[in-house]
Order: sequence, then structure tokens, then C-alpha cells
Amino acid sequence: MRSIMMAAALGLMATPAMAVTTSIYVSGQSGTYANDSGPGPRDPVSGSTPDGDYVAAAAAGVLKTSVISDLPVNTTGMYTVSGMTSVVSFTDVLMVSGPGLTSGSFVASLIIDGLLSPRASSMPLSDNGGYPNFEIKVELPDLATTVFDFNYTASNQNGMVGGGGSLNGMRYGGPYTGTFNFSIPFETLVGQTVKVSLTCAVFAQTRNIGDTAGGTCDFAHTVTWGGVSQVLDQNGDPVSGASITGATGANYAQSFAGAVPEPASWAMMLAGFGLAGAVLRRQRRLAAA
Repeated sequence: MRSIMMAAALGLMATPAMAVTTSIYVSGQSGTYANDSGPGPRDPVSGSTPDGDYVAAAAAGVLKTSVISDLPVNTTGMYTVSGMTSVVSFTDVLMVSGPGLTSGSFVASLIIDGLLSPRASSMPLSDNGGYPNFEIKVELPDLATTVFDFNYTASNQNGMVGGGGSLNGMRYGGPYTGTFNFSIPFETLVGQTVKVSLTCAVFAQTRNIGDTAGGTCDFAHTVTWGGVSQVLDQNGDPVSGASITGATGANYAQSFAGAVPEPASWAMMLAGFGLAGAVLRRQRRLAAA
């Protein structure tokens, strides 16, 4: 099953590459308080660890990942914790050109479609809970600048669902779907390095016998580059006819949403993801018995 999942993910990675670099990082942790460290840095595209299951893929303008983490039923009454994190990113060097342009900025967007689903048994005052979290960032590494930062955490502690987050440092209470804009400065004839990253993480904790907790951070549908809506010159005036290309020729002025492989290449991977999670949870129950 894992070979099928990996083949599906590699199918995305094998599509005509437009990004300068793409990267995937997965880590996990589990144990009783205080935690022991998990498997650490990896570079797989799909699989599972003792802490949960994940899928992850990165390509120019497209990021996808889902993480499931579940604690088995607490049979000892000890404070147990588990967690898993997946980080996917792409980096490209964008060049802006146009008649008479020397510098300015352009307004780009990301199209976000995700789901956070915490799970926890509703035993009162049990201090157990699931905490799925995501963060999406657009950074300009050469300028040590972050132009977009969206993070949110959902929780289910003692059976009560809540959550909170921020968008570019401001309190945010909306959905995790939509189109979000940001501005990127440029100088013509000078490439601007842009890094877009998506982090999905799930942390769970239980304390009492009978507690269960976990959750899902699901951005398998995607975070995609939504194109450029406006280009401004050095005086802040709108200009037309500007081109915005990556170092390998990718046209970042246009949306990448239409290029997302849907749904065939990911259906197989996600089906395997769910099956792997079911197998893992069954193995944990058998081990606990």
C-alpha cells in the first residue's frame, strides 16, 4: 500500500518541474511526559510513523499535505503525548519586467482550502485534547522578510471545541478557505527569491484511563499560487504589460490552480492514507491488549 501512495506522490513530483527547489520535512514525537524525540528530519513523499500518518507533495505553485495523529486509549493514567508535523515548501526566483519599470511591487494571492479536525473523548476534567494546527507563509529570504503569515489552531479539550489564530499578526476568526492577497516588492533586472511554505501539525495529550485524543490537519486539497492581480511601479501607479516569471520560466502572473492534479493522482494516495491510518490504529489497539 505504501508503494502505491509513494507512486502517486512521485507522479506529482515528476510532472514538468517549474520550481527552482521544492522540499518536504516530516517529524514526529511520542511518549510519556516529558517527550522523547521522534524520527526527526526525513525526505519522503508519503508514509507513516509511530505517531501518525501523512501525505505530502510540493511543486511550483502547489503545496499539499495532510497529517493524522491519534493517541491510543490511555490505559495507565499517565500523562501521554503524541504529535506529528509535516512541512512542504517551494522556492523560486521571480523576475518582473515591463516597459519603463525600474522597481515597484506586485499584488499576488494564495488560494487556500483546508480543514482542521480535533478529536478527543469528552470525559469531564480529563485534561485531554487534540490540537491540529496549520501555518502558511510567504517569505522573501534575501530580504529576511515575511509578507504573508497565516496560522490557526483548533482544539478539543475535555470535549469542548475551540480555536484561534492570526493573519499577518492580526487576530483571525474566519474559515480556512479563500483567496488571500499579499504584496511583494521588486527591482527589475534583479530576481526576487520567494519561498512559500505550508506546515500541518497535530498534537494530542491524554491523562486519565480511557482518554483518547488526536486530530487531522488536512490540506491535501491544496494551497496554490493564485496569480497576480496588480503591478505597481516605483511611484505606486498601476502598470499593464508587466511579466512575472520564475527562474525556470514559470508564469507567476497566472494562477496555478488550474494546474493542480485533481482528483485522480491524489485519490489513490488519500485512499491509502486513510487505510494506513486504520491499520496503524488497529496495530496500536492490538499492542495495547
